[in-house]
Amino acid sequence: MECPRYSFLFLLLEVSRIKRKNTLIMMLVTTLLAFYLSGCSQHTQGKIKIAVVDWPESLCMTELIKVILENEMNYQVEVKPLKVDDVFQSLAEGRCDIFLDCWLPITHEKFIYQYGSQIENLGDNFAGARTGLVVPAYVTINSITQLNDEKDAFHRTIIGIEPEAGIIKSTQKAIKEYGLDFRLITSSSPEMVEKLKNAIDRKEWIVVTGWSPHWKFAKWDLKFLDDPLFIYGGAESLHTVTRKGFADDFPQVAQFLYNFQLDQQQLDELLLIQNDSSQNREESMTMWAEKNKKLVDAWLSNIQ
Repeated sequence: MECPRYSFLFLLLEVSRIKRKNTLIMMLVTTLLAFYLSGCSQHTQGKIKIAVVDWPESLCMTELIKVILENEMNYQVEVKPLKVDDVFQSLAEGRCDIFLDCWLPITHEKFIYQYGSQIENLGDNFAGARTGLVVPAYVTINSITQLNDEKDAFHRTIIGIEPEAGIIKSTQKAIKEYGLDFRLITSSSPEMVEKLKNAIDRKEWIVVTGWSPHWKFAKWDLKFLDDPLFIYGGAESLHTVTRKGFADDFPQVAQFLYNFQLDQQQLDELLLIQNDSSQNREESMTMWAEKNKKLVDAWLSNIQ
C-alpha cells in the first residue's frame, strides 16, 4: 500500500509543474499581445514625420497641419527641415511621411519624374500658385524682354534662391532663351528676401526669382515681369505628397490631408503669421485653427 505522505508530495509536485507551465504560457501570450499592440500603434498612433523646406508657404502649412494632428487627432509629429531635392528622396526611401508643398505641374516635375512611382499624391491643397521674375512695382519695365534695356540699373544680376529649386532651372533657361546679359546668383530664400528688402528701402532696382503665395506680396508692392515665351509656365497648384503606403498605414490622416484646402485669403493670413517673428508661431497657428474651427471641422469630416 502506497504511503499517503508520498502521494501528497507527488500531488504537490504535479500541481507546481502545471502552474509553471501555465505561467509560461501566459507570459508568452502576454508578450505576443504586447508585440501585436505595439505594431498596431505604429500604424495608428505613431509619430508622423513631415518634411519642410525653408519657404514661407511650406513652413506655415506644415505648422498648421502639425497643430491639428497633435491637438485634434492625438498624433505625435516630427518636422524635418530639408532641402527640396532631399525631400523627395526621403519620401521615396520612407524616411519622411508627408510634404505639403509640391508644385505641379511645372516646378517639381523633375522630382515626380524621378520618384513618382515611390510616392503618392493626395491632391492639391492650394490653386493659383505662380513662379517667375519679380521686381518692385516702381520699376518701370513690365516684361522679361525689357531687362537687357535696363541691365545696368539691375547691375546685370538676378537674385535667386537655393540652387536645387525648380525656379532656378527655369531662370537659367530664361537667361538663355531671352538672351539676357545677366548673371544668376543663387543663395537661399531668406537671403533673397533680405536683398529685396534692402533694395526697396533704398528705392533701387532689383529683380529676383519669386513666387506666389509668399508674404512679400502682402508686405511690399511687387509685380511679376511678363513672360511671353512662357518659360515659367502658367498657374500651378501646391500638392500634398506622401511616402508610398502612407494612406494604408494612416488612413484617417490621409483623409484629413485629402480634405485639406486653402484659398488665397486663408493662406495669406497664415503667411503673415509665419513672418511675424514677435509671435509664438505654434500658439498663433493654434489660435488661427480655433478662429477657423468650421473650416478645420470640414477638413476633419468623413474620417472613419
